[in-house]
Amino acid sequence: MKLNTPLKLALAALAAGWLGTLVPPKVERPPVGTTRLDRFVDLPSDLPKPVRRYLEQAVGMRVPVMDTVTFWGRARFRLPNPRFTVPLPVRYTSRQRPGQALERDMEITWFGFPILRGRDRYREGRGSMEIAGRLVQGERISQGSNMGLWAEGMYAPSVYVTDERARWEEVSSSAARLTFPFGEEEDCLTFRFDPRSGLPTRVEGLRYLGDSGPKRRWRVEMGRWRAFHGVLVPTRTPVIWEHQGAPWAIFEVEGVEYNATSEA
Repeated sequence: MKLNTPLKLALAALAAGWLGTLVPPKVERPPVGTTRLDRFVDLPSDLPKPVRRYLEQAVGMRVPVMDTVTFWGRARFRLPNPRFTVPLPVRYTSRQRPGQALERDMEITWFGFPILRGRDRYREGRGSMEIAGRLVQGERISQGSNMGLWAEGMYAPSVYVTDERARWEEVSSSAARLTFPFGEEEDCLTFRFDPRSGLPTRVEGLRYLGDSGPKRRWRVEMGRWRAFHGVLVPTRTPVIWEHQGAPWAIFEVEGVEYNATSEA
């Protein structure tokens, strides 16, 4: 069967579109200063055993204080539209004041060129998402942004011992619960640790999805740990809504700097 010209052009366009998503974006170091880790606190002795074991490996017995963290790299996102399942290439930069504020700039790319920009923000207890000029905010967004910020505390783990608002509770020999503030209330995440390595394998909690409905179970999985400036962090993190099964995003970290910016 011969294909007519319009069909050939349509198939060629689809092929080009798909090929463009296979080209990883170029990632450059953002304009940020160099790391400065010159203040330390002792690792508390009353931490749950799995948490203490993890932090001993990640930062040691003398914990460097991380007032800010900037990290950057690549990611792949799946759009919420179920008819579009091709993961899209993304490059991102995340600037944070651990436990307080974050700002993440993202660019979806095609053949390595940016075609769509977005930004996540959380500050003063309010979260927002902006993509292609459309701003989404509200209590549901704020709850998810705050939960994500505390899960990403693994990139600046001193927050888990220096922020007096955070509380740890041992769940088992390989799990612990972190309780942290959300406005006038509190929220929590459960960390699960590898019995052999002692490092976290996942962190999970209940988070709002979309504009309506109850909270759903959400988790971040951790892998490919690497030390930056003496701090051990995960460099590959699939993000999963449990009812969906497959990751909707996979982040990869390529660089980290501490105390190199004034605020997120």
